[in-house]
Amino acid sequence: LVRGHDTPSSFEVFVRTPDRDGLFAALVATLDRLGLNVLDARILNSTDGYALDNFQVQASGLVPEPTRIIETLQAALRDPAAVRPARRAMPRHLRHFRVPARVDLDAIDGGQRTRLSLVGTDRPGLLADVAQVLRSHRLRVHDARISTFGERVEDIFLLSDQNDRALTDPQSIEDMRSALIAC
Repeated sequence: LVRGHDTPSSFEVFVRTPDRDGLFAALVATLDRLGLNVLDARILNSTDGYALDNFQVQASGLVPEPTRIIETLQAALRDPAAVRPARRAMPRHLRHFRVPARVDLDAIDGGQRTRLSLVGTDRPGLLADVAQVLRSHRLRVHDARISTFGERVEDIFLLSDQNDRALTDPQSIEDMRSALIAC
């Protein structure tokens, strides 16, 4: 579902679909390709195996029609593994605002999940790139809280490996941390 928001050129996007690996990455990459900046997101999993994802987005240029947003997301949901983020350079006006990147990981829920806290400088396509890093490390996103404050992002993800366990391998954790800081 897509509906206009109070602010011009902004929308609320709600997706309910069977949950599967790579879904979060496909959704945010598709929103990014539509020219929609994710300002806020809430990602949940239902007990019956569905993803319930809610995004607050704002168009960065030409404002797409809600029906185009829906059709494009539906197409992406047919094959989430085929969706890749777009590559872009950082806009000149954002290069002057640098928030030092910080990535923190800790086990929660009795060791069943890993909480990833990410703070850094916002840029177009950042969330899609972060989601792609998580996907490339074969991680499952069980919950996400995405917040943007001007040029600063503060995102929290609840993750697990493909066996629904918290991340434990120190080398894998360090590789992921390095990849996230690099993006």
